[in-house]
Amino acid sequence: CLERSTQPEVTNDARLLRAKVRYDRGNFSGSLADANDALTHQPRRTDALRLRGLCEAGLGKPADAVTTFTQITVSYPDYADVDRVLYDLAWAYLASNKPEEATATFAKLADSYPKSPFAAECHYRVGEAKYAAQDFAAAAKCYFLACDSTTNPELLDKSLHKLAWSCFERGQFGAAEEAFDRQIAVMHERITATGGKVAAAAPLDPLSADAMLMIVECRFQQQQYQLALESFDAAIEQRAASESLRAMVCLHAAQSAAEIKNWQRARELADHALRDFPASQWADEARCERGIALAELGQFEEAQRDLVAVAAEHKDLLQVKSEFALGNIHVARKDYDTAVRMFFKVAYGHGGTAAPASFHPWQAEAIFAAARVLEDSGRQDSARKLFQELVDSYPTSPRTALARQSLERTLRR
Repeated sequence: CLERSTQPEVTNDARLLRAKVRYDRGNFSGSLADANDALTHQPRRTDALRLRGLCEAGLGKPADAVTTFTQITVSYPDYADVDRVLYDLAWAYLASNKPEEATATFAKLADSYPKSPFAAECHYRVGEAKYAAQDFAAAAKCYFLACDSTTNPELLDKSLHKLAWSCFERGQFGAAEEAFDRQIAVMHERITATGGKVAAAAPLDPLSADAMLMIVECRFQQQQYQLALESFDAAIEQRAASESLRAMVCLHAAQSAAEIKNWQRARELADHALRDFPASQWADEARCERGIALAELGQFEEAQRDLVAVAAEHKDLLQVKSEFALGNIHVARKDYDTAVRMFFKVAYGHGGTAAPASFHPWQAEAIFAAARVLEDSGRQDSARKLFQELVDSYPTSPRTALARQSLERTLRR
């Protein structure tokens, strides 16, 4: 056609068609030559301009692509595929290491062309930028809009997952659980729609596996300890989930068992965590939980070994927690003087009221425990001083009301 046609418009159409074929075959330089040739004959040919920008991007020249795509959006705002051009422009900005401009372009596309087939992905991309900036409220809004407008199963999975995480990061654990649960439900619907069967032990993709574990975590954070335990066994078997997440949820399952005083289960779960995740950042916490559970089960020697080892290796809250548990072991053994010394170490050995705020609940518990030991062993004056100190130094502690009651009993005597 190029060789024989005598009609300029037909010839130029042929140039552009060949440019498209060359682009589809990955011949970006040949396609670019044809597109530029077509623009020489018809400078206002927007489809040729767009093809030129695509070729520039394909040739690793994103800055040139940005210039070309911008020319279309500025000079030809009524171009029928301007939403597609904005989409290409946003990716060209990303390739040019201009993430802010890319995010602004994704946002412009989504806001200006809400019915565009690219709008849902653009909401997701803006959400990713907001999430990276830790603006979780704005991220959640974007992910919700992506969920609401996409028909792409993969994008829906990712958007639901990140919506859930955005809620979780804001401490909205109930909303996070709902979003993770919806993600699992959508996955199940997809399986059944294709004739498959949903089985509790069936391996899931990594995002769905993580979602199952995060449902356990959301319940733990909401202090729904029994519900957390009920959903733990199936979730932990999902090997596609990230190992760090599995290790954390295993620890929190052990702590859930401890909260409901199921000490045998707490010990089993702590053992599980130490066996399967011995090198995780949660391993020492699991060892501490194991020691506490063993102590509650009356296995004092083994419990003491675990707790002493943890206390020796840490100078943080984990040390305080271990020392407090050791004090309780001495109480159980009726070694009251040693117990009081250990409680004093918790209460005063880490800076007293000047210690980090996270230490204060344990320090208040230690003062109360020491006072009770002294009271039960007949040292009333010393106990009264500790009860008064608890009331004065830790007025918001749950133990303060009990300390006041003990003081009132002393006064009545």
